[in-house]
Amino acid sequence: MLLDDSTNSSILLFMQRPLTLILLLCLVCLPACMQQSGVPVAESPSVTPTGLTPGAVSPPQETPIVTPAGANTPAVGVPANVTPVAQLLIIWLPPEIATRTTPGSETFLQQLQEVTADIPNLEVRVEQKMVSGQGGMLNYLRTGRHVAPDILPDLIILPVEQLGAALNDSLIYPLNGLLDDSALASLYPAARTLAQPDAQIAGYPLAITGLGHLAYTPGVFSEGPAKTWEELLALPGQSLVIAGGGRAGATLVLQLYLDAGGVLINETGQSVLQVEPLRRALEQLAAGRASGLIATQSSSAGTIMEAWQLFMSGGGTMVQTTADQLLLTQTTGRPLAYAPLPGINGRLTPLVNGWAWAVSTPEPAQQRLAVQVMLALMEAERLAEWSYASGILPARQDAFALWPQDNAYVAFLGPELLLARPFPLGASNTIMGILGNAVADVLSQVATPQVVAEEAAAALQP
Repeated sequence: MLLDDSTNSSILLFMQRPLTLILLLCLVCLPACMQQSGVPVAESPSVTPTGLTPGAVSPPQETPIVTPAGANTPAVGVPANVTPVAQLLIIWLPPEIATRTTPGSETFLQQLQEVTADIPNLEVRVEQKMVSGQGGMLNYLRTGRHVAPDILPDLIILPVEQLGAALNDSLIYPLNGLLDDSALASLYPAARTLAQPDAQIAGYPLAITGLGHLAYTPGVFSEGPAKTWEELLALPGQSLVIAGGGRAGATLVLQLYLDAGGVLINETGQSVLQVEPLRRALEQLAAGRASGLIATQSSSAGTIMEAWQLFMSGGGTMVQTTADQLLLTQTTGRPLAYAPLPGINGRLTPLVNGWAWAVSTPEPAQQRLAVQVMLALMEAERLAEWSYASGILPARQDAFALWPQDNAYVAFLGPELLLARPFPLGASNTIMGILGNAVADVLSQVATPQVVAEEAAAALQP
């Protein structure tokens, strides 16, 4: 295996079966290439990633696609009995998946070697790419087919909310005919909807993200968790930290807005925010701020992580969080309990996104190879092992069933995953930005919920 960390793209090469022509060509030029890039020559083809920071996402950088070592070297003598490489499989991973945790990275590479070991004469190349931006995989897919199609991937992982646009732009290809019903049947309801919003199967979800809930100090609720904001407001001496300064705060008010009967798209297909349900949603936050239930620091917490840090430092007895955050967070020394987010009429339904495998090659033979490897990686036992090691929720029910069910947090998440629904397509970046500003205005008490709701609704008018 070769691991190249000279750019932000981690390149992994490993060969199945005896040495091939491509490997021999690489060996001729590898010492010079590695000397230039500072990468040591590996003594064995072990799968050992380096330069990956657990629990962190690599910062966006503009990076060129890195061509395989030896691709531009002159021809060298090769014994006539060497079997040429018959197949090449290129996989692109986003850093949010590739470097989420070190155990997860190691587990993925080990599993990939296992599932490809019996495929004759196969070379597998794994590269780490940002999803978007000038140096991202989507940009390369748009431009690369006309420039350098041989270095483009066969299999990629994308955010599920980008599957539809990528499919429409022919950056990925539908999985209809390549997946059977049993593969889809094992998905959680939200994940299946994300994979197949219409007749076409755009991708195969592997992970569910963004599942929100409350975490709190045991004893906050004497008769079970509050199901509504009215019940929450009635609690004496409690303090709730929310991420009121960023997208998580906008997501909370979106959930309250939908719970109040609001819609995001009207009968003519236009994006809308309705004043009355938005006013009711914002009134919950205004009442919490006025009563002291919502911690003052909430308005400055721009992310779930920042809200969590305030909570852990004693800033509240309850906190708005997500499974993504909590599965990566060390909570040793502070007992926790968990509850759904309260709504206006009852508990809120979790809104989730996720990550999905997608086939990005137009060649039928490569598509079949890509799906073969993908399905092997997505088998319940492997997905359970990788997702648990990565601290991320699996998209398959049978995989989550293999997590330790005697864990209190796992037991809480099980029913939440079944109830979860996909993040609504109508919740565009524009709408989320407007809702984020509305939350900030209410928490800072610069205007009443009625005025803020009217201004938010008007902001969408042409």
